[in-house]
Amino acid sequence: MGWPRICFVLSLFCCGDAATSLCGSCSGHGTCNTATRICNCLRGYQGAQCELRSCPYGIAWADYAVAVDTAHQPAECSNMGLCDTKTGLCSCNDGFEGPACDVMSCPTCVYGRCVTMREAAVAVDDYNFFTQTTYALWDADKVRGCQCNHGFQGYDCSQRTCPSGDDPQTTGQLSEVQHLSCLCDSCTGSFALSFEGFYTVNISPTATAADLAAALNALRPIHGVTVTLSGGGTTVCDADGAVASIAFTKNGGDLPPLRLSSFLTGGISAISIQSGGAAGLYDAVAASVDGTTERLPCSGRGQCDTSSGLCTCVAGFGDSDGGGNAGQIPDCGFGSTATCPMANGFVCNNQGTCSAGTDYKCICSAGFTGVDCTKKSCPTGEAWFDEATAPDIAHATAVCSNKGLCNSVSGLCMCQAGYSGPACEVMDCPGGNPPCSGHGTCRTMAQLAQLATGATGVLQGFTYGNSPSTWDSTKIQGCACSENVFMGPYVAEVNRYQAYDCSQRKPEGMVRTSPGPCSVVGTCVAGADPLERNRVDEHQSLTCFGDGGTFALSFRQFTTPPLSALSSTAEMVAALGALPSIRSVQVSFDSGTVACSVAGVGETNGRDCSVDRRSSSRHRPVYVCPGPSSAADRLDVEPDTVEWRSTFRCHRSLGGWHEIQRRVLSKGFLSRHRTMRLQRRVYFVRRGRQHRDSSRLRLHHHGTLGGHVKTFGEGIESQNMTCSWSGGMINQTCFGLEAIGNRV
Repeated sequence: MGWPRICFVLSLFCCGDAATSLCGSCSGHGTCNTATRICNCLRGYQGAQCELRSCPYGIAWADYAVAVDTAHQPAECSNMGLCDTKTGLCSCNDGFEGPACDVMSCPTCVYGRCVTMREAAVAVDDYNFFTQTTYALWDADKVRGCQCNHGFQGYDCSQRTCPSGDDPQTTGQLSEVQHLSCLCDSCTGSFALSFEGFYTVNISPTATAADLAAALNALRPIHGVTVTLSGGGTTVCDADGAVASIAFTKNGGDLPPLRLSSFLTGGISAISIQSGGAAGLYDAVAASVDGTTERLPCSGRGQCDTSSGLCTCVAGFGDSDGGGNAGQIPDCGFGSTATCPMANGFVCNNQGTCSAGTDYKCICSAGFTGVDCTKKSCPTGEAWFDEATAPDIAHATAVCSNKGLCNSVSGLCMCQAGYSGPACEVMDCPGGNPPCSGHGTCRTMAQLAQLATGATGVLQGFTYGNSPSTWDSTKIQGCACSENVFMGPYVAEVNRYQAYDCSQRKPEGMVRTSPGPCSVVGTCVAGADPLERNRVDEHQSLTCFGDGGTFALSFRQFTTPPLSALSSTAEMVAALGALPSIRSVQVSFDSGTVACSVAGVGETNGRDCSVDRRSSSRHRPVYVCPGPSSAADRLDVEPDTVEWRSTFRCHRSLGGWHEIQRRVLSKGFLSRHRTMRLQRRVYFVRRGRQHRDSSRLRLHHHGTLGGHVKTFGEGIESQNMTCSWSGGMINQTCFGLEAIGNRV
């Protein structure tokens, strides 16, 4: 009775899913690749066992350039937030929002609405936006700002505008004249006009000049127009075509054109607006006229209080009708004077000069503004948000960079939270105070480009900031996270940080005080997958001719002090091991006890020495045999006696490793996995954090002769190298450097 039950248990153990035995269940969120024994996770999941949720990607706010003037690549949470791997949701930095933290939060927009750069480019309201064009750069849908309601201004639409008008003391100027040309032969329906976002009532094609003027004068921004019909007609439209000339008699300045919405139907109809010097289409009407009068807040004769929107007029000026006469518009547009304004007992506050002629206006010194030079001007910078003036041309100069309000008493910008600089021109680095969580350095996009490295870890020499698309080169900042290197009881202990704010421990390096897979101080250790087959560590070899002088080696932007041609292995180990870019190092020579051979000129065989560069690891390093080998050219090197392979997940915030799977492995497999081919050269073996296409050691000798580098092996790219030497024989040469290896 018990046998079937025993058979069932055995079948579960022996006959289970092979993929599950190799990879585990992949948490039900992936499938096992039996060749690599790695889980291929479904979309939205990540981790060794697909046990973590992944977060959405967006165009990075700050990152390292990938080419000259090319940056802002897709990044998790747009490099402006942290991924919650339990929920798959981004936790965004203050001032950013969206599923991937990909959108700049709008200011409050007290009296307005939030729009993107792309939306601002196509919008025309003749108040905030005047040019219809396109904008499609990297920030088109990311950077946002406020479109203010009529009567309000400021980057957050919190300030009121004051009435604007023509300076009453200037003369010889022209008012704006625009034309409405309309042909309507047996048509019906209506049309409407708008000015600065305000629309008239629907107007009949049989409307008179008085009807059209009344409809326009009813609009809030229009202080007064007169309408004249061409050819002696009585309606704004007729069967032969008519032109209505519209003169803006009480609105100063070069005005935006009236906007037309036509609802004319049936018969034959055509209706249009002419401005900017264009002539009417019928009856040989004179050309339209651009206004040359001023359109100044408080007519240039008063101070504007942006908190109330009221003008305080200087002596001799008061309310006008918009046309230079006394009236009810509180714009300081009526009056006259024969002196410049006084302030604090001085003409123009002693911070400007009185203009010559008859207008009697203050010309303020640099740093001062206002009708009497009592206000201080604020610095300007490239605008964070504004309208494009041509395809992909935006971010013009603006006061406080359109990210702050100007305090006209102090002349200082009051910046939106998250922005700083005299003109609010810089985006603050994330990570609080100190920036970057105290584990990195705040860098502009231009500075980050200079730090960009390729797949080999070598600086690429990129620049960023040479085209209109790189308007952010000195404005947006990001964190260059620190790498602290310690020389403690474990060789080349490293403490690394990552994330957009350098708040998380990077799964590389090693800082620990006792053996084990997990750092007791929190930094997770990275290395090659021990289940990976047919991979070997990279080896680099140096062949050296010479009897004296010095040479130097460099790796990833770090260079040794000058090394003597007669350096011993211990001296080379000390010099190379001191480089922060190398974890640990072994050096061996194929013969002799010094780095370079003392052979004469023309000798074809130099001295080969080998260097083994490795990460600290809980397994033994791969050893390189010095000297010639007369035995087999392969050697199996076993790690410590380990009979299982554990899969750990790095807890980034705590820095600890957590075991999530353990699989039994054969000791023979581990032995084969660590097999390497012996080379009679200097070996530089990179393991752990150094990647397959890692950078080469670079040779420097001091003198006149050159050298070369030779590389080979899977994934290895050749790169030229220079040699120079100092002292010793005249024909000393750093002959070359070889590298093989393909362990990831």
